Amino acid sequence: ALHRQGDTPAAVAALEALPGVHDKLQDPVSRRDTQRQRANLLAASGRYADAAALYDEALRLHRTHRPTRRLPAADILAEWAAAAAAAKRHAEAADRRAEAAKVYADV
Repeated sequence: ALHRQGDTPAAVAALEALPGVHDKLQDPVSRRDTQRQRANLLAASGRYADAAALYDEALRLHRTHRPTRRLPAADILAEWAAAAAAAKRHAEAADRRAEAAKVYADV
């Protein structure tokens, strides 16, 4: 809601403490979802380098804890590709887009 109201920094701040909570609860899937959301918000704020690290973590968490569910992995890759393209990281965007397409094709 904060992001939609135009306060993306507040939305990022609201999610900042959650990964630690997920760790305490031993809930890596929720941590994946939080990191993915944080990545999307950071990318929208023009902080691509920070976002890329979170996309990478979200993808690793997904592949570790839900390896047979390929669609979410493809979605993370597609979001990462869009963020890279918006940040003018065209080669990286193309790589992520190609990886996403391969995963989508395998679903």
